[in-house]
Amino acid sequence: MPLLSMPLQAESEPNNAAQQAEVAEVGKPVSFTLTPLHDRDYFKVKAPGEGTLRFKLTRPLKQHNGVFVWWGEDGKGGEVRTKMWDRRVTAGEVCTFAVRSNEHSFNEVSNDEIIEGMFEFVPEHAASEPNDVAQQAEAAEVGKPVSFALTPLHDRDYFKVKAPGKGTLRFKLTRPLKQHKGVFVWWGEDGEGGEIRAKIWDRRVTAGEVCTFAVRSSQYSFNEVSNDEIIEGMFEFVGEALPGEPNDTPELAQTVELEKSFGVIFLPLHDRDYFKFTPSKDGIVTLRRLDDSRDVHPGLHPTWVGEDGKIQIEGSWDHRVKGGRPSVLGLRSSNYSFNETAADVEVPLILEYMPEPAAPESGDSIADAREVDVGEPFLMALIPSYDQDFYKVRSPYEGRLKLRFISEPPGLVRRAWRRSSEEEGFEADTISVAADETVYLGVKAWGWSSERVLQAVIEYADGVKEGTPQTRKWTFKLKRQTADAP
Repeated sequence: MPLLSMPLQAESEPNNAAQQAEVAEVGKPVSFTLTPLHDRDYFKVKAPGEGTLRFKLTRPLKQHNGVFVWWGEDGKGGEVRTKMWDRRVTAGEVCTFAVRSNEHSFNEVSNDEIIEGMFEFVPEHAASEPNDVAQQAEAAEVGKPVSFALTPLHDRDYFKVKAPGKGTLRFKLTRPLKQHKGVFVWWGEDGEGGEIRAKIWDRRVTAGEVCTFAVRSSQYSFNEVSNDEIIEGMFEFVGEALPGEPNDTPELAQTVELEKSFGVIFLPLHDRDYFKFTPSKDGIVTLRRLDDSRDVHPGLHPTWVGEDGKIQIEGSWDHRVKGGRPSVLGLRSSNYSFNETAADVEVPLILEYMPEPAAPESGDSIADAREVDVGEPFLMALIPSYDQDFYKVRSPYEGRLKLRFISEPPGLVRRAWRRSSEEEGFEADTISVAADETVYLGVKAWGWSSERVLQAVIEYADGVKEGTPQTRKWTFKLKRQTADAP
């Protein structure tokens, strides 16, 4: 049986080690075959200047599913910059590039397909490159354009900019991206290489502060891409537009007056603004927007903070306050952080005061439940929105109790019953009770609050019970049998 020999595709074969690397030139085609099995082909190429050197296939693969590439070795046979088709180079630098049929040796294949490719060179876009780390950051100025290219793969570009005053510094792209689907940005690092204020395009600054801003092609390294698109942008500065800023914590809360309008601007992103007021009397304070449009910050999220600095209630637009005691209101642009927005547009607001409704206040817990009688109407006011009133009632007869509103409430009302012998309650319209049993009822407005005084009654669901309590009497007649009975 004759043995068939296959001629080497390149004259420099074998080039299976870095010491045997075939000499290639930028812009001139190279070709090779990956045979026999576990073949490696090495090339060395000289960089014509500072920039990015990359290798690309000039003809689609047909017999190979793919190839695995790397640049040089670490002196111990270990591959460096693996799976990357480009690398940064300096003028005159000689680089070694290698290729094999697969990343894992057990998946490598061998065939006679001729693979064709070429080395390309892309010069640095700016003289400030490389600016891959914070120490190499390119100096930028507010209001002046900057441009950069994210190449080679995993490139990071750093900029440093000086804030002209107290306010918000932000970066924006001035031209739509075409080859990149997006970019990932952050401001500075924590000293251990960790990114801070990541995915956020703005930050609060003080006058003269020098800030570092960085960008890469994607949040995750496995999604990063490299191309020669020129990305253009600019740093902008927005001075503090309102007095009292920054008021980002309860300790820095800005003082406002009840019944007088004030404004809020959420800038930079994830801004929190706190306001402090002191009512003269006990009552209810309601926050209200004065603008008709909801195009900017459609879903403000209020937070009420106690005197100890801890959050009392979140999401409620009204709050019960004590006369002569300071109260703090916190605001952010949305309930959820991923929905928050930033804009240099003022949202006008007002805090309105109303006295407590003329209805007896019921306890906010089982322990403070207000006692009412079955069949006797009583008054309640479901305000503020988080208010929950508890009532204690004793059933004189067996049956099913229910709550009925004599005056119709403005919205849905949740009812929760609980027996005195149980630790957990349950939501239901009615509850079955035995004679002389004590039960508790919790009432809460569902998504609304109103200063209206409502009239309600707890009564039997199957009608009015009258007379003395009824009991059932059972009589059993036993028939005795004897052994000799017929």
